[in-house]
Amino acid sequence: MKHITMHLALAPFQAVESGSKKVEVRLNDAKRQAVEVGDIIIFVLYSDNTTKLERSVVAIEYFSTFTKAYKKYEAEEKFAAAQYYTEGEVRDLGVVVFSLK
Repeated sequence: MKHITMHLALAPFQAVESGSKKVEVRLNDAKRQAVEVGDIIIFVLYSDNTTKLERSVVAIEYFSTFTKAYKKYEAEEKFAAAQYYTEGEVRDLGVVVFSLK
């Protein structure tokens, strides 16, 4: 079991904290490729690096685009991660969805 740190803005951080956000959608870059079921994601609040919470990864799914991932997880789209990545990055690396517990 590994511990992986990921940063979140306030709204998605609070949604994970409350349990209303149950998946994390990210570019499938080298850092995310290392995550396995059973690992712990430590979410750190961007505006305050001391505010953290932990969630276990219970499932992992892969998609070719953010649009396909959001189609399956409609409720999560309001925290769209696609805005942070270029089309080339998405085309080359794909998208990963971590289900959280």
